[in-house]
Amino acid sequence: MKKITGYKNSLMVLIFCTLQVCFSFAFAKNDTKIGLALSGGGAKGFAHIGAIKALEELQMPVDYISGTSIGSIVGGMYAIGYKPDEMMKLINQQDWEFVLSDKMIRNQMPFFEKEEMDRYIISLPITGKKIELPSYFVEGQNIMQLLSDLTVGYHDDVDFLKFPIPFVCIATDLENGDEIVLNHGSLPQSMRASMAVPAAVSAELIDGKLLVDGGVTNVFPVDRVREIGADIVIGIDIQTGLKSKDELNDARNLVNQLVAILSKDLYEKNVKNCDIHIKPDLTGYTMTSFNKPAAAAMYQLGYDAVMQQKDKLIHLRDSLHLSYNPIPKYNPVTDDDVFFLRKITVENGDDELTSYVKGKLELQEGSFVPFYLIKEGVEKLYATTNYQKVDYRLIGDKEKTLVLDLLEANSSYLNIGLHYNVESQASLLINGTLKNKLGLGSLLSVDLNLSRLPGFKFRYTLDKGTIPGLEFRYDFSGASFDLYNGGNLAGFVKGNYNKVQLNTHTIFNHTFTIGAGFEMEMYDVSSYYYNVPDGEDPLVLSDENFYNYQFFIKLDDRDSKYFPHKGTFLQAYAKVVTSDFVTLYGSNPLIIGSIKYKYANEILPRFTVLPAFYTRILYGDNVPPYHYSRIGGDDWVEIIENQIPFYGMRLAEIQTNEVAIGRIELRYNLFKTHYLHTFFNFGGISSDFNFTKNGRMIWGGGLGYSINSFGGPLSFTLTTSSNNMEFISYLSLGYWF
Repeated sequence: MKKITGYKNSLMVLIFCTLQVCFSFAFAKNDTKIGLALSGGGAKGFAHIGAIKALEELQMPVDYISGTSIGSIVGGMYAIGYKPDEMMKLINQQDWEFVLSDKMIRNQMPFFEKEEMDRYIISLPITGKKIELPSYFVEGQNIMQLLSDLTVGYHDDVDFLKFPIPFVCIATDLENGDEIVLNHGSLPQSMRASMAVPAAVSAELIDGKLLVDGGVTNVFPVDRVREIGADIVIGIDIQTGLKSKDELNDARNLVNQLVAILSKDLYEKNVKNCDIHIKPDLTGYTMTSFNKPAAAAMYQLGYDAVMQQKDKLIHLRDSLHLSYNPIPKYNPVTDDDVFFLRKITVENGDDELTSYVKGKLELQEGSFVPFYLIKEGVEKLYATTNYQKVDYRLIGDKEKTLVLDLLEANSSYLNIGLHYNVESQASLLINGTLKNKLGLGSLLSVDLNLSRLPGFKFRYTLDKGTIPGLEFRYDFSGASFDLYNGGNLAGFVKGNYNKVQLNTHTIFNHTFTIGAGFEMEMYDVSSYYYNVPDGEDPLVLSDENFYNYQFFIKLDDRDSKYFPHKGTFLQAYAKVVTSDFVTLYGSNPLIIGSIKYKYANEILPRFTVLPAFYTRILYGDNVPPYHYSRIGGDDWVEIIENQIPFYGMRLAEIQTNEVAIGRIELRYNLFKTHYLHTFFNFGGISSDFNFTKNGRMIWGGGLGYSINSFGGPLSFTLTTSSNNMEFISYLSLGYWF
């Protein structure tokens, strides 16, 4: 009996141990690692975010990530702790038209640069004696700054394999075509290199290599995520395949097709190398579909594509006993976060350049600085137009060093502008510009205007900020316009106008300038005619020179010149007009006071109110005909300096001494770049300061439709006024110059 009992006890122990081992294996943590491969595809990458959201809901762990192009951006952000909802929130906050351009924040540009911008449709850099064509569409300044803003803490030379989720991204060596796997360095710089689409975005220099979009060599990096440790790969594929010959109808599609052909063989291998291949149906969407409705739709399509394979994913998760442990959430830096700024350095910069940069940044070393001031400082430095790009890195832990990488801009440009309006008809502007050639902060600009009213302008300005600067101008223009009386055509004037100015000025915060100077005006009248009504003195025009002294103030902090949503424009001057430097025709000089004021305020989304006020007052014993205030014409027409715009009247329809005009314009953004305008202007005119006795009221208004096109504003207006009581149509296309 003892033997039998002992045998039974031994058997029970053996069964218990066997069951324990089985249960241990059944419930032990599985060492299988899941990799996530995200393909390139431009804006279609919004589908990646929806796909990741679905994977999280299914509690599918992601142990490794690889990405190419937009996949590198989504993957890199997810790897450091961004959640899908946060990424979509950031997407909806962006002005993609601005981000995907090299546009500068206008009110941070040097004052005189603002007057130069928005005049040209083509701007070509001059290197040596050669005019160069751009090798890419954008430098990528705003893209890089956004990536840097979103990844503070990962600007140092960091190991991507030590991220909360180990990560690699793919780029291509532009020099030899090799695939480059980026697994360390600055995260934003690596993501920027991976998405540098050839001919669209400039290449990125990393470790001596000029890198472009990884899609050229490996658009769907399944193989690379396996290399860093993934056993099973889930691939999110947003490629749409090769296009047919009928679709290859523009440069963008041609470039995309060539990139797809180059990586076709490896792409097909990586599709087969996927354990779970997820391909959202993104038909109808392109690499440039960055608008908010498209982003939301593609996000949902990515989400749905994962959920269509829900059963397969859940089976994989449960059969391998995979455990889902969310990684720590990354908290992006906010504008109000404060850093101790220990030092500011410029890569490869000497003491003079570093001193200049620090002055422009307006940041104090050895002090606590809010993040928004660092961002604004970088934007200000870029807005000087001295640099093609201004990349920044905030490195260090508790104490930060701001490291700036600057790419100097060309200093010489050939610029072309085109314009049409009913007054001057077709015009061609050929401009040459030199920046910083005659001193830091200098601008030399030469215009040749070829039109029915030809012109030539030469301008040299020296911007020293609050230190007094210098401006020299010479303007020549042909003058040819009709003269009206009471709304009726009464004559015409033809001739030439020359003006020389020498001013000094002081500029504050790039938006406000105050100055004074000397001006010489030379009028050369070749012919004129004026039908003098009964009871009026005859009009006498002759060649004359005037020598004037002026004091002026200017303010311009608008976010746009042509379609502002906010900001103020003010131009005011007081001018003393003489014929011999002291008197006007032997009597007291003529005093002219002028104010032009415009304001923009977007009070509701898409709806902007634009009030304006104009006044011009003449005081003196004699008023030369050339200095009368001339009322009428579109807001942008400045064929003559003494014009006061008035909707509903033709150019210079009324001639008077004193004028005060108020205007209200309501502008509605119908869709994208299309606008509907309605405006009403009213005011009073007089010849002797007595508006009550000798003055009269005038009013006018109308409707307008405009498009902010690639070639400049296209606008059509239909107006009328109390001065003529007839409808006047006006058409204009292109930037004004």
